[in-house]
Amino acid sequence: LPISNFIQVSDIQGGQLIGLRSLMSNLVLFMERGIFILNVPSASPSSWSLAESHPNATPLDNKAIAKTTDGIWYMGRDNVYLLDNSLNLIPKGEQILSTYKSYVTDVADKSRSRLFYDAQNQRMFMRMPYFPYSTSTSLFIFEMKKQIWHEHVLDTQANLATYFENMTRDNKGNNYYIGT
Repeated sequence: LPISNFIQVSDIQGGQLIGLRSLMSNLVLFMERGIFILNVPSASPSSWSLAESHPNATPLDNKAIAKTTDGIWYMGRDNVYLLDNSLNLIPKGEQILSTYKSYVTDVADKSRSRLFYDAQNQRMFMRMPYFPYSTSTSLFIFEMKKQIWHEHVLDTQANLATYFENMTRDNKGNNYYIGT
């Protein structure tokens, strides 16, 4: 690939790339310390622009980012957010914020964070990062039509991990759980 096909993204605060998602005609870059928007106009791709749209906003993990029809959801350090199609950052976890903050701590295993969008039923499934040696945990579900969160408690971390790691979607958007 020619060097002209590469764009270097430098966050002045430092940090690595956590995830990439497309949003409308933009490419959203989730960095460790901010969200960047790469706009490449289809009429003139050479006139691309890159801007940091939300400094200090960052997801916990690449698997804590999910694209929906409304935009891109992600689990941040202090809340669950929606980056909507107009590039506005909207907090979505206010109903469960105290619980969310109790799970998302410095000692939590953030790589265990997951968001999974169920398009058919208009629901967002969220698994919180958990502490080592925890014996039970919760799966939070956001009902998009009703705009409410509810909690589903599972008896063991193993059940939750199995549940999330084995979810998949076919090319028609149907969700499936693959049992072992």
